[in-house]
Amino acid sequence: MIGIDGALLEGGGQVVRISSSLSALTKAPVRIHSIRAGRPKPGLAAQHLAGIQLVAALCSGSLSGDGIGSVEVRLSPGDSLLQQKEYLSDAKTAGATSLLLQSSLPVCSFPSSMPAHSKTKLTLKGGTNVPFSPQFEYVQHVLLPNLRKLVGLEADVKLIRRGVFPKGGGVIEASVTAKESVEGFDVMERGKVTGLRGFSWACGGSAESEVEKMSLGVREELSKAGGDLRGAEVAFEKSVEGKGAGKCYGTVLWATTESGMIIGASSLAGKGTDPLSCGASAASELIREVAHGGCVDCYMQDQVIVFMSLSPSPSQISCGPITQHTRTAIHFAQLLTGATFTVTEAGACARCTAQGSLVASSN
Repeated sequence: MIGIDGALLEGGGQVVRISSSLSALTKAPVRIHSIRAGRPKPGLAAQHLAGIQLVAALCSGSLSGDGIGSVEVRLSPGDSLLQQKEYLSDAKTAGATSLLLQSSLPVCSFPSSMPAHSKTKLTLKGGTNVPFSPQFEYVQHVLLPNLRKLVGLEADVKLIRRGVFPKGGGVIEASVTAKESVEGFDVMERGKVTGLRGFSWACGGSAESEVEKMSLGVREELSKAGGDLRGAEVAFEKSVEGKGAGKCYGTVLWATTESGMIIGASSLAGKGTDPLSCGASAASELIREVAHGGCVDCYMQDQVIVFMSLSPSPSQISCGPITQHTRTAIHFAQLLTGATFTVTEAGACARCTAQGSLVASSN
């Protein structure tokens, strides 16, 4: 059983998500201890618990220590993956559905042996657009299209009901088709920005006015941009939603590029925050992400690491400054798969290279 120190590096829920996901795929039992030891409330919160329970179900595994507040959990994967066509995971709070997907997506996409059912449906309940996690529209328009281009991932998501902090209550559905192997990739040149799109949404209160103000904030901030975004026009989609979800609003932006890679940015706000500032914040973030010249944004960076570690072929990608989440993903991916990563940093740019996974090569 491989020991995983949950307090290392990022030291939060990411350690639980990546370790459980790779445990399921490699069939290596893990003991994750000191979970979120440095956080104000250590141990598993509702979203972390729902995520590891989902992974255990996907790999027919046994789980012990799985309870709210638990600082140690053990996962022993079973002999078979994806024995059901449909799975349900409910955080029962505003815990992020995007993070539930983060745990389960690699397991459903590239199992180490072909599953009984080639297509899996996930119903994930919790917060769809909540702090400290990718918003639903980022997953839909940035994460999944990028993974489709990079590793041939076949997955689609659908928003059934939006859920925001603090009530949650959101529902998304994901349909994931399994493939036999993970493709390696070499994506070092992004090319110029070829298009810019955005999505602004608001729940409760004067939602229609807030959506318009966010859009205005985006355009005003982008008018100051130079380089690839000079004179850029945003094609906006807007959504005004009911009061039941609570007072909250957000913006997601994404820039398409000549290489086919997509750079994303977002902002989220609630009562007491100026929606104009919310839109401007998303635009400012996009300007920074485009300026570094890498092929992925800072939120996409760590998401590609798991898939790079599972390929028997070398992969490399250019990005902006390496984040702590990416360093964490690299550490545990190397530990659990035998892949070797090299990071080369030069100013605002970095290159991340992965050599073939020992696990993938033996399957």
